[in-house]
Amino acid sequence: MPIVTSATRSTEEVPVLIVGGSIVGLTTALLLARHGVKALAVERHSGTAIHPRAGHFQIRTIEILREMGLEDEARRKARETYDPEGGIIAVESLAGKEVARFIPNLNVGVDHRSPTGRLFVDQDVLEPMLRRTAEQLGARLTYRTEMTSFEQDEERVRAVIRNLGSGEEREVVARYMVAADGNRSRVRKALGIEMQGYGLLSKSVTLYFEANCAPYLQGRNSGVFYVHNPTLRGFFRLNLAGQRGFLAINVVGADVTRDEAVNVSQGMSEERALELLRAAIGVPGLPMKVRQIWSSRSSRSVITRKVKFPGTTRRTFSAKNAIE
Repeated sequence: MPIVTSATRSTEEVPVLIVGGSIVGLTTALLLARHGVKALAVERHSGTAIHPRAGHFQIRTIEILREMGLEDEARRKARETYDPEGGIIAVESLAGKEVARFIPNLNVGVDHRSPTGRLFVDQDVLEPMLRRTAEQLGARLTYRTEMTSFEQDEERVRAVIRNLGSGEEREVVARYMVAADGNRSRVRKALGIEMQGYGLLSKSVTLYFEANCAPYLQGRNSGVFYVHNPTLRGFFRLNLAGQRGFLAINVVGADVTRDEAVNVSQGMSEERALELLRAAIGVPGLPMKVRQIWSSRSSRSVITRKVKFPGTTRRTFSAKNAIE
């Protein structure tokens, strides 16, 4: 991205500019701050995550939380909503036949591999903890702000960032820049870093709802319920009381080879959402309320492992390459 200069633009210098302030950007800012590097992170959204999103964290992630002094708080917060070590089960519907138990407990078979273990904790619970700790250590987090252009040379990165509320732009000069702006990263594309994998799998929806599902959870160590039936394929996360949660749907219909099967979000309405929820719960007359419908794109791709930079220039990194 060619940089645009302006005599009226203010300029500031920082050691590291992080593009993206979600879970990866926040963690990067926090870890740098622990080593005395006070980075600036810019994030397009107005704050930390408002949806559960990522919820299953592997042992290495929890080891990092432990190192940062956040593991106990994360586990305590997780227990307020879910069973933090619940199992993963496949069903035809919540009230219907159980198809398989993939794992009875999230940490079965890995108990002795680490002083910690895997954890179910929602992203909207974890991100505020990371943000608070990063700011306490001196990191700067700027929301409703996007990076619009940048250029790099052998010594620095010069980027333009814009406040999405006021439209004001300013220039940031950093020794390094880390791209933590997701799988559709503008920085990654500008650097020519390619993705490999299957690409787009489905245009999915997540339905946040309230309903009394408690009778269908009895005797189950419930973490995630995968639903497989002729109406839909997806998964449930439900709170401990079984009164609210979300259903993520990736495929609809019995014939999963049709294009329409993976275009779940098209024409989605509250009426259609209720129809799908009842099919997934398996109780047609169950009273329920749709709190929110959230559309997303499910994909399965990763960035290529080796990234070649022209000459010796290497001041900008994807988050993946920055930690390798």
